[in-house]
Amino acid sequence: MAARFIGSVVAPVLWPGLSRRCSQHATGLARSPGSLRPLGSNAQPLWRMGQYTPAALGEQLSRSYCSTQSPDVYTAPPQPLAREAPSVGHGFNTLANVKVDLERKELNVSWEGSGAKSQAYPFVWLRDNCHCPQCFHPTALGRLPSSTHHLNVDVIADVVEISADGRSLIVQWDDGHESEFLFHWLGYHRFDQSLDDQLLYPKQSLWGSDVNIKSFDFDELLAEDHSLYSWLAELVTRGVALVKNAPAEVGQVYKLAERVAYLRATTYGATFHVMSKPDPSSVGYTTGPFAMHTDYAPLSRTPGVLLLHCILPAGEGGESLLVDGFKVAQDLKKIDPEAFRLLTTYEFDYSEKGTDCFGSFYMHSRHPVIKLNELGDVEQIVISNQSRDPMLRVPVDQIQPIYHAFNKYFNMLQLPENLLQYKLQKGDILTNDNRRVLHGRNSFQTNARHLEGGYVEWDEVNSRLRALTLQLQKNTTDE
Repeated sequence: MAARFIGSVVAPVLWPGLSRRCSQHATGLARSPGSLRPLGSNAQPLWRMGQYTPAALGEQLSRSYCSTQSPDVYTAPPQPLAREAPSVGHGFNTLANVKVDLERKELNVSWEGSGAKSQAYPFVWLRDNCHCPQCFHPTALGRLPSSTHHLNVDVIADVVEISADGRSLIVQWDDGHESEFLFHWLGYHRFDQSLDDQLLYPKQSLWGSDVNIKSFDFDELLAEDHSLYSWLAELVTRGVALVKNAPAEVGQVYKLAERVAYLRATTYGATFHVMSKPDPSSVGYTTGPFAMHTDYAPLSRTPGVLLLHCILPAGEGGESLLVDGFKVAQDLKKIDPEAFRLLTTYEFDYSEKGTDCFGSFYMHSRHPVIKLNELGDVEQIVISNQSRDPMLRVPVDQIQPIYHAFNKYFNMLQLPENLLQYKLQKGDILTNDNRRVLHGRNSFQTNARHLEGGYVEWDEVNSRLRALTLQLQKNTTDE
């Protein structure tokens, strides 16, 4: 059955920095869970409010492993300057006609077939993308230095013809140079009409507490590219996936990350170990509850994907809490556009001081709670109450509205219909998009709980997905 949230909701938190009574962890210089208080005259610390108490703990996620399923191939862009574009979804037949427009300094190209398309190509763009051996390296797949050193923006096409088989366009330039462009390469590169890279602007599946988390077998991910592809694609679209059956010993996060690329080291090392410590450098290294958050808010470039391996689960408590921050941000935008505007406009400072793997550290950065991309879509959520700095560089008359907006969003994150709970089992690796999925945990009663965590970056995940797309599609064609 699907993992579901059951139980009471953590109360809204009061932003710290407004009262001298707000406590900090003595060693990690971060707010302890007891300092997170609900607003109102009868405010009680979180630890007095009770916790998420599911009726049944330790339920297995009943989702079949996905390695045998055929992946839905993403539209991978061509290699940056490759002469030939991949055949995935280009949908263009051979060339039918070409017209030279000297006034506009462009070629108008059309393709064969019903519903044939046409496209204008400026001379300078075609000349800049010549793939002859003098302009383009065949194995490095990049422009040679000489190709752009004397590029003439006003270059003119003297002679233009389509090859006899209709598969290429041949251009003689006024400087005596000759270029050849293949029909599907032209069809793929159509400026603002081109197919988008689905990994840069992915179609995402938003979810709430009733989500069925897909699970993947650890050994299959290490051995099979179809399984690897499906796992990474699930992280792109849904932002969370569970890896099962990893050996319950240190080092498995390295193995999983190496199937993608490599781990991103942090101040806590290449990996970090979440367990109770006598002098913790993070609130996470205690047995107390951990409020919903995204990791490493004090960094300008927060980590991309979190890998969290359960080596030894807590005997009682310690349930993982997850919420789709993008889904809740969309809900907020619908019901309170002004709160959404405030949280996307103003930035909040985050800082963290301590000593760990690489010695003393002092991190500081700032982010909006909800970050939008250039299309106006939600791109990242940043919330970390334990490391949020008292500094708030906004007009003083906006302080209360910002607090109301934040409190509303934080309350919505913790509504029963949004919050997912799952008790990690020995050998589970919880993987989630740190830009999108907020995570936290309940307190636990034993010091034995041991998780090993690490991060891989989205650039490397997307790179692996693109390479797998081309590889799997080639394998299918060869068969």
